[in-house]
Amino acid sequence: MVTHCRSLLLIMALVFALANPAASQLGPAVIKPEYNSTVNPGEKITIEYEYQNMGTGDYVVKIDLWEDSGRRTLLQNVEPGKEIEGGNSTGVQISFNYSATYDWKVPKGLTHKVHDIDGNEVEESIPMFYLTVTTIANTEYWQNLSLSSRPVRLHYNAGALTLPASKLLLLALAVPVSLFYFAV
Repeated sequence: MVTHCRSLLLIMALVFALANPAASQLGPAVIKPEYNSTVNPGEKITIEYEYQNMGTGDYVVKIDLWEDSGRRTLLQNVEPGKEIEGGNSTGVQISFNYSATYDWKVPKGLTHKVHDIDGNEVEESIPMFYLTVTTIANTEYWQNLSLSSRPVRLHYNAGALTLPASKLLLLALAVPVSLFYFAV
């Protein structure tokens, strides 16, 4: 009976350990602006982020704006490389994380190129974009260790993103029908 009880406890401990998702963040954590925030062109925003202490050395931060969360199309390089407080791996009290800020002015007129019906390439404004913060550490053990944050989605107009496509279709049908109805 004792063997079965120990086995049951071991199985329960394994299930409990495996059932909890890992809560880890590799790279800087962007505190502000929050994910899915509305921003206004020309507005000054303070980007607040935390980054890991990867050891004694020099640290640089890069801040970029992307068209998609997969970071395939770069829209703008906000900060190409600003020196920030370096890590420390000596002493009796070592900080695991550091925090820093960067003041940023939201750009106006971010666009991307698309093809119209005739196949011509035209520039189209984008309703949302993604911000990433990347730290590059040059330490005794690592050279050019690049750690990037999770992309933070920002948008210019919250209403356009929350309006479902079915309501847009209904609106597109309602306008001609109402014009026809009132014209007769």
